[in-house]
Amino acid sequence: RTVCDRMNISGRFEDARISTNQVSVLRAMVRGLKPNRRIPYADECRLMTAHLPAIRFALERLTTGRIKGVSSPTVCAVVARAWYSQELDHLERFCEILRTGMAGDDEAVIIVLRDYLSKLDRSHNMTVLRDIYGRVERALHCYLSGRNVTILRPCQAEMFPLPEEKVA
Repeated sequence: RTVCDRMNISGRFEDARISTNQVSVLRAMVRGLKPNRRIPYADECRLMTAHLPAIRFALERLTTGRIKGVSSPTVCAVVARAWYSQELDHLERFCEILRTGMAGDDEAVIIVLRDYLSKLDRSHNMTVLRDIYGRVERALHCYLSGRNVTILRPCQAEMFPLPEEKVA
């Protein structure tokens, strides 16, 4: 059985079914910029319980079929991480611009990210996924701090730590 099947059968998530998209976002969210590692099932259940509201927020606002890459688990993971520390209105605006491409002059960094995502081929190579994650994180950080950049380089350090990472 898949992790989703096991989570749904367990009865821990009574209010909704867990989807493969949610599990993928959780894994990308927990991984962040760190090297990939396997997460034990019990830890995945605990983390899903803790982070499900943030994951739902990101998936609801980034789901689109128009621009490839915008609703990928990697992009959603950055938004879900930022959910803990940033104003939700700003995150919603970031997601809206990323989905629609309708941006003001001071929001051009999101269009740079959108163009970058639309030109990528879908790869599961961890180096590429980490690069995408870092660029999305940089774009979101620049947008939230009011900086506009035309060249989007990936972050080298986590800009939006999870609550359990702040304690550690």
